[in-house]
Amino acid sequence: MSFDWSEYLDLARHLVDQPKGFTREAGLRSATSRAYYAAFCSARTVAKERFYFAPTNTGKDHGDVINHFRSLGMEQIAKKLGRMHGWRKQCDYDGKVDRLETIANSAIRYSTDVLKLLKWSGR
Repeated sequence: MSFDWSEYLDLARHLVDQPKGFTREAGLRSATSRAYYAAFCSARTVAKERFYFAPTNTGKDHGDVINHFRSLGMEQIAKKLGRMHGWRKQCDYDGKVDRLETIANSAIRYSTDVLKLLKWSGR
């Protein structure tokens, strides 16, 4: 049985709502990253299983998945993944991130949207 990537979204919500044992900043940065990966990995799976996407299993897949959905006319998915990818990179690599709480909450909202759009794409 394959891992349900949407569980990362549940974890992201938990990191924002009930931070314990780490700083608020660490929780918000991690929540942003987990929200992105919930959407990205789910999108990669859907692209592979339904839309003939061939992942390379490298960092290149981040852009390739976005471009694949764009080429299918699924611009909302592509835009939201692209925006979340930028936030995730900020949170994972930058020493200072402005508006971190806003970014984390937006990433959770965008991820929720992408997961819903992916479900509708299979109907």
